[in-house]
Amino acid sequence: MRWFLGTVLTILVVMGLYFGSLIKSLAGLMDAVQTGNGGEVVARTDMNELRHSLTDQIVRTYLKRMGNLNPVQRMIADTYGASVADAMLQKFLTAENITNLLRNGTVTGASEDANWTMVPLSKIDVTKLTDLLGRWRPIQPLRVEVRTSDTTSPQEYSAIGLHFEGGSWKLSGLLLPQDALQKLARSLPAR
Repeated sequence: MRWFLGTVLTILVVMGLYFGSLIKSLAGLMDAVQTGNGGEVVARTDMNELRHSLTDQIVRTYLKRMGNLNPVQRMIADTYGASVADAMLQKFLTAENITNLLRNGTVTGASEDANWTMVPLSKIDVTKLTDLLGRWRPIQPLRVEVRTSDTTSPQEYSAIGLHFEGGSWKLSGLLLPQDALQKLARSLPAR
């Protein structure tokens, strides 16, 4: 019986630490976003993971737009699209733009196709634990997604991705709504 109670207590403590660290890191990120502290937002972000996350989404949307391609064309389009999208994202993934996107839900670029929109992170109230748990989705034990949109509709869905690294959770992904992804994919060459 003691073994069982010890196991249950250990599991509860580990779960408390897990969720506590997630909520603390998310609250810190949200505080940095709300105060407009771009340096702190970047410090709480894994920039390589974030760029990779966005590049993957843009390339998937780009390949859907291209339609039926033979395997060689698909490989070339995938490689080319990824390199162009990655170069484009390096220009846009600045402290100011990331903070604006998370705070206001928008990033504006030089052209209409370079404008991004998503439901801002600032819409989430971390003090409402039931709402936060409804938005939380585990991807892997050390990787989660927190929905920012009010709906789970694929067309309007937006979220942030977080992963545990170095003792805290870091922003590692932005899941953009389909219309934003289609705009970004249109900015890549058609052929």
